[in-house]
Amino acid sequence: VELFQLLLEKESTNLSQWRSACSAGLATFVKLGRGDEAVRIFHELDKATLTPDCYCEIGRYMLRAGNSNELADLYGVAVETGNLSDELSLMTMSAVAESKIDNRVRVLRTIVADNAKFCNLSREEWTRSRYWNLKKSLGFYYARLLMWWNDAETCHLDELNFAVMEFDTRKSEGLKARNDTLRVIASNARIFNRDALPEDVSRWEHLPNSKAEWISLLTRVV
Repeated sequence: VELFQLLLEKESTNLSQWRSACSAGLATFVKLGRGDEAVRIFHELDKATLTPDCYCEIGRYMLRAGNSNELADLYGVAVETGNLSDELSLMTMSAVAESKIDNRVRVLRTIVADNAKFCNLSREEWTRSRYWNLKKSLGFYYARLLMWWNDAETCHLDELNFAVMEFDTRKSEGLKARNDTLRVIASNARIFNRDALPEDVSRWEHLPNSKAEWISLLTRVV
């Protein structure tokens, strides 16, 4: 901490050469219970010295402290300065989801749009590639709405269809299945009831809708 403070006090110090040190210094202040001081230093630092890690360090402190308005402002600066990251975005989305502001889903979709543009992806691609992280951070309700699974009666089938599709895709690419995917498949296998499915299941291309198809899927999973 003393070394970091000395660097800050030296006017001749080129802090752009100390980008990693800035992140570590801010993290140390937060760890020592001096989070408000870390926030002050963060705002005083030259923007050229700040990295996405710096924004995340301050964002994590703001989220724990319940400073959702400040976190939203921090996110806005990260967008403007090109320091956006998945972690900061998910933190901001979590704060939005837990807030009482109006049009929460619209705000969340705006954040999705920011990130998709930053990553040069479509909104759908960004959301689908991060669905499980969104579900973990926001809960199923908001995650499914961001996936446009709007029907509360069938959204669990949307998720199962997505899980099976992702499982088969990763398997064909020689990749390990995600634990989240396996959990969704396993939980639905235990409660499968063909009579409870809608009459027309054609919209769910990957949805097992018979015991034989479930056996085939579980065989692939095992």
